[in-house]
Amino acid sequence: MYKARCYLDLDWAAPGMGGSGLMSLEANNPGVGPGAPGGSGVGGIAQTLRMQQAEQVYTTTAISAITQAQFNTMIDQLAADLKLEFAATNSTGQTNLAQAAGWATGAE
Repeated sequence: MYKARCYLDLDWAAPGMGGSGLMSLEANNPGVGPGAPGGSGVGGIAQTLRMQQAEQVYTTTAISAITQAQFNTMIDQLAADLKLEFAATNSTGQTNLAQAAGWATGAE
């Protein structure tokens, strides 16, 4: 059996930040933009929403290696789970989407 854990951090990056908001490649926060994944790009400011999911895949025997098809299925399921989590109501009583969308207007 194999298990994949996925963490998705959604950051708000203010429009028009240009070079003042550039970030570099960090161990837990890779750069974005030209030359990604190692390039620099606009860094998030203040608000971040973290979502996390895990999926597992069973192989035919305890010593079997994972196949590409099983890996792809696991990744597809992680993406589906994250989509559901983004639309779900969180501890603030609103959906994660509504909370993230409010950041552009100064909401927390």
